Amino acid sequence: MPTGILGGFGTGGTQSVYCTIYSMVENRPDNLHLHLVWSVLYFSVGNMKGKLPHSQWPDELKHPEVKGVFVGGCVSRGVGSRFRAKAHAHTSGEHVGWICFLSEKRLTCRMLCLHERAHIVTKEGHTKRWREYLLQIGGTLDPVEDILGDYHPRPRQPKGVPEGGEGSSGT
Repeated sequence: MPTGILGGFGTGGTQSVYCTIYSMVENRPDNLHLHLVWSVLYFSVGNMKGKLPHSQWPDELKHPEVKGVFVGGCVSRGVGSRFRAKAHAHTSGEHVGWICFLSEKRLTCRMLCLHERAHIVTKEGHTKRWREYLLQIGGTLDPVEDILGDYHPRPRQPKGVPEGGEGSSGT
């Protein structure tokens, strides 16, 4: 493999990898090997999937309690696995401290990153303690369009009272 390809890693990041490979392909369009290498790097480096190197984590996730970031599925099931939410946090089990994102584009949503970090640090769901920590670090309980729902506490029905309230006819 030409040394120019390796020069892009760790020095200039993804962009220099693209530039190096692209210029090699442009200068030698007859070289099928370089075309294949460029394609492989585009799909493996250009579309971040799997365990993300710490250097590529959003700043909001750089916290000692966050052990890893996985993109393109769930760390426990691998790349391509699906889940309903945009992201989720592992607060117990084998992958405690990991945050999984369905898509790399979700890494740019600061509020989503803070939301998941709050789960990791508190090791809790949407509890009072989790809400307090989320607000303390600059997150929000308000909805974020197409990303997060409303996480304000909702009043609970007292036990034994029908959903419509006391004395409600239910209509």
